[in-house]
Amino acid sequence: MNDLAPSVASSPSATVLLLRSDPQASAFADEAFDPAFVLAAFDQPVTVIFADAGRARLFESAGSAAVLSATGAALLSRLAEFGLADIRVCDPPAELPDPVQALDRAELRELLARAARVLGD
Repeated sequence: MNDLAPSVASSPSATVLLLRSDPQASAFADEAFDPAFVLAAFDQPVTVIFADAGRARLFESAGSAAVLSATGAALLSRLAEFGLADIRVCDPPAELPDPVQALDRAELRELLARAARVLGD
């Protein structure tokens, strides 16, 4: 589908932040991003992946017609402020906002296998 990001594909120190939980399920949902923000502040490569129920952080519904929510747009803006531009959605809706890229399950497995660190919520 899409090529893997050069930062993850070529860097042995790349980190993946995998967000799979519903943000409503935890009072600490926003804290999942803290390690990625710290790494990005020190110019370390980080790939942020939204999968399964974690897609609700960006989209209003889980179906193929999902629409970027206001909180999702704010989150993307916040990620961009920290320089986190490698953002992926596993099994995404038809349309994705910039800079978000689609990722299928096979690509997810490959990306996770190459990552030096995988953090999650």
